[in-house]
Amino acid sequence: MPRRGRRRTPRCVDLPRSPGIFFCFEDQTLEQALGQMQERQVHHLPVLNRQKRMTGLISLGDIALKGESSILAPLAKIAARDAERHLRAA
Repeated sequence: MPRRGRRRTPRCVDLPRSPGIFFCFEDQTLEQALGQMQERQVHHLPVLNRQKRMTGLISLGDIALKGESSILAPLAKIAARDAERHLRAA
């Protein structure tokens, strides 16, 4: 964290990060985790056990590679939305 009185530079981690902390639990379904990613517009979620200890990290890529085919349609929707946003920003 920046010290008081010091200016933040574009290289500081707190400038481009998503506000808040989002996570899923390891016993939730992939559909639930994907829903959270879609709602929060993030590509990764820390995975916690019920004691709130981090046990891993799940990404959209993980879901695309290891998820069942039924989950690919919502995943494609997120990818299309993000591609469109990147094109508009360019």
